[in-house]
Amino acid sequence: MPWIIAIVAGLVLGAVLVSSRTARNALITVAVIFAIAAAWIIFSEERSEQRAHTLIGADEIELRTPQVERRGGLFYVVASVKNLSASHDTETIKLKILAHDCPTATLSDACEIVGERLENLRLVIPPGQVRGIDRLSSFSNMPQVENLVWSFEVMEVRARTR
Repeated sequence: MPWIIAIVAGLVLGAVLVSSRTARNALITVAVIFAIAAAWIIFSEERSEQRAHTLIGADEIELRTPQVERRGGLFYVVASVKNLSASHDTETIKLKILAHDCPTATLSDACEIVGERLENLRLVIPPGQVRGIDRLSSFSNMPQVENLVWSFEVMEVRARTR
């Protein structure tokens, strides 16, 4: 994007510096053509990005045994992830992780959320295959809890389009 701005600025400066009306008109025409091309490129990239977010649904990602492990005071998100799509590789997966304080060791309506984190996982998984994650995550300001229970939800998937 910065190169487009530089080119357009150079053309405008050139138009100002050129004293010939014909040359100035030619430079303005070239600047307009560059602006149209830049708008087309930006529009195409936005469409491609939107398409990448619709090729694989969140329901086409299977989280297997997701958990958060505490190692030396740090939290690690650990899971196996399967791509259930029949035709597209994943590129990134947005995972919502909630920490709950529960009266028992199981998740219920009586639990309170004491921590929340959105993780953007760069994870390329071909169709039908499984990959593992073991990633350091940050859960700050969590209070003391009676029973810490975790929940996980795939929020969004970006498919690989290139």
